[in-house]
Amino acid sequence: MFKHLLRFKDNLALFDKENKIFYKDFFQKEKKFKKEFNSKKLVLIICENKIAVFYYYIIMHLLKSSIMLIDFKMQNSQIKEILKKYEPDFLVCNLKRKKNLKINFKLFDKLRNYCIFKNPIKKKTNINNKVSILMPTSGSMGSPKFVILSYENLQDNTKKICNYLNIVEKDITVTNMSLSYSYMLSVINSHISSGSSIFVTDKSILTREFWKDFKKYKITSFNGVPYAYKIIERLGINDLFNINVRYLTQAGGELDLKLKKKFTIKCNKKKIKFYCMYGQTEASPRISYLDPKLAIKKLGSIGKPLRNYKIKLLGKKNQFIVKSNKIGKLILFGKNVFLGYATCRKDLAKIFKPKLKLNTEDYGYKDKDGFFYLTSRAEKIAKIFGFRIDISQLEYKMKKAGFIIYCKEKNGYLKISYEKRYKKDLLIKKLSNFTNLDQSGFITNYVNKLPLNNNQKIDRNRL
Repeated sequence: MFKHLLRFKDNLALFDKENKIFYKDFFQKEKKFKKEFNSKKLVLIICENKIAVFYYYIIMHLLKSSIMLIDFKMQNSQIKEILKKYEPDFLVCNLKRKKNLKINFKLFDKLRNYCIFKNPIKKKTNINNKVSILMPTSGSMGSPKFVILSYENLQDNTKKICNYLNIVEKDITVTNMSLSYSYMLSVINSHISSGSSIFVTDKSILTREFWKDFKKYKITSFNGVPYAYKIIERLGINDLFNINVRYLTQAGGELDLKLKKKFTIKCNKKKIKFYCMYGQTEASPRISYLDPKLAIKKLGSIGKPLRNYKIKLLGKKNQFIVKSNKIGKLILFGKNVFLGYATCRKDLAKIFKPKLKLNTEDYGYKDKDGFFYLTSRAEKIAKIFGFRIDISQLEYKMKKAGFIIYCKEKNGYLKISYEKRYKKDLLIKKLSNFTNLDQSGFITNYVNKLPLNNNQKIDRNRL
């Protein structure tokens, strides 16, 4: 995916308020590391929005390493579990984190206070050459289950994104999400692949400093989950629509239709393109987009699949639906479909055959013009602030901790229902600890009696 980057050697690749990294810098470091990386290595990166993280990520790609990405909000106990199961050859994190993990990895390279640490124990398990990226399946919850993406998956999807967004060398984007989130990964890959620049910041979009820098450094695009656009509307920030911005993208869940319409109208007035997209980590990650020209006419649609991808709707009788406006399960066909899942290092040594078919577990329909609309998501999966949460896993963890709860996604938040009178502050704190989500992502719902269906099971539709 990045093999052609040398032609951008004099372009600015990464920058923050103090540092600049050019494309040629990646190749100088790659050359220095090449001897140590003469065979396939597994590299775990604990992702913060720091320039060193993105720098090492790109270098590891050039070295054809297999890269595991996890969020820095993940608790040390969860990271230790992943280290135990995957036994990475190298770890990228800051000095303080490495010290807190209490592991016997040796310093290999350093950029500011971020380092590459080498595992002194050589691993016997080889890694399949197809394995490029391992992405967590449950946001930041610390599950050892990872999505395995191949070089072909990433290259195919990235090329399509670059084409339909028309990303060019003069474009500049910003790191307002974590690299461990597949949406941000896609933004980084597409911009680096195009020879563009990335302004690296760890400032929240809630701060004036973020928007001051957004304008100062002439950012040309903003990519956000529904929660981000809710914040922008609430703050009334006009900096998002400054003269440098070419387009906005929205993914990571369904944006409220009124808000979507509001942003679309404002973008049209400012001659900014507003792309609403649909994707999944298992799809590397983008699946479809709605042409901004049709954003009002097809309001609420996830658009059509990217070029050479196909979406079919599977009916109740396991037959594909041909008629329009009939609800079915979305099945994706394309070269972006992942290789499989991993739960430990041994899973990376498997012989992988391209799947080319993904059951999204999402339901929807297609209109007479071929545009797709989502109606519901799989019952046990929620997307909160753009992060995918495994509801079954969370409920199980909370039960072990002494809290009997039932969860449901509602309007971009996780609604928590329960019969026993728990202390609200303690309940939310525990939920936040398990998911690493901000406490504002939860809505509590105490009820005298939880609703049951005809089978005497919890009726989540009535929670």
